[in-house]
Amino acid sequence: MHVNFRNLIDKLYDVIGEAVKLSLKYIVPEPSVKEINNLDNSLRIAKIMNEIGERIKKAGMLFGMHNHAAEFERKIGDKTIYDLLVENTNPSLVFFQPDVYWIMYAGYDPVRVIKNLKGRCHLMHIKDMKNPGAKEFAELGQGIMDFKAIVKAGDEAGADWYIVENDRLSVDSFESIKIAPEYLRENFTVK
Repeated sequence: MHVNFRNLIDKLYDVIGEAVKLSLKYIVPEPSVKEINNLDNSLRIAKIMNEIGERIKKAGMLFGMHNHAAEFERKIGDKTIYDLLVENTNPSLVFFQPDVYWIMYAGYDPVRVIKNLKGRCHLMHIKDMKNPGAKEFAELGQGIMDFKAIVKAGDEAGADWYIVENDRLSVDSFESIKIAPEYLRENFTVK
């Protein structure tokens, strides 16, 4: 379940209750990077994430964080917001769901980011990029992303699921639906 981070702060038990009704395993928000403009705010958000993660764990589920480019583009000192949140959250309470497109969009190597999440990377969003200059979306397997290396890093980090996404289609939606599974079947063992 992807949820608004503010809803987790304001209505955590409602969100947990809904997730339990739906028999979900994962609850994943994206904290507002706008709120993280200094080290104190970063540590405060990390503390809140740990508290939320503890409550979600007690309910039998896992709590993670999804990223976009902003967590990598904004830095405090020499560290990205993403790194600060990874370093200051408890691995037993908070996992990270890397979105490989947005990591590359921000100029970082998705494989390196994933390797640093060993044991904390249950879910991944995989989508392709046409080229690094234009930073446009591409159909899966038709862009520049090295999915063999990405999946290998994900497997080593303990990923349970790879979730294929395409935020903006470059072909008809029915054609897009065919392209991704064909690419996956040709390149990976797909269940």
